[in-house]
Amino acid sequence: MDISTIVGLAVGAFCMVFGVIQTGTSLMSFVDPGSILIVIGGTVAGLLISNPLPKFIEGLKTIKYTFSNQESDPVHVIKKINELALAARKEGLLALEEIAQSMDDAFLQKGIMLIVDGTDAELLRSIMETEIAFVETRHKDNQSSGMPWQKQLQVGE
Repeated sequence: MDISTIVGLAVGAFCMVFGVIQTGTSLMSFVDPGSILIVIGGTVAGLLISNPLPKFIEGLKTIKYTFSNQESDPVHVIKKINELALAARKEGLLALEEIAQSMDDAFLQKGIMLIVDGTDAELLRSIMETEIAFVETRHKDNQSSGMPWQKQLQVGE
């Protein structure tokens, strides 16, 4: 999880609690099931109205990434690639297939399987670059989901 997520949640919670305390009433007087239903239900309804259903469902699936940190350690990836190259030299390319099956990194696994299948180097590079482009596009789309003004600003620039 990114530290800014934790800080953002903490600052937001602090501001809400401090704002309630400043009114001079108890914190529990601001907890009302009807109001909570209106806010959460209205938010969900607004998102459903502004997005097609498949896009809305895709957005729900991406919420988990807010609270997880899946950044790859470049040093670890480089060491893994070196291990794979050594195994390929010693045992041949077909030995990589078994190693690839146990890998967690789907992107690297796909690349290794293409190598094992005998894909031409230029085609392999093109496929992997296309894969990166699709992931970047999907992430950009999910980040701007529910915010049509961002799309309008990007088109107008």
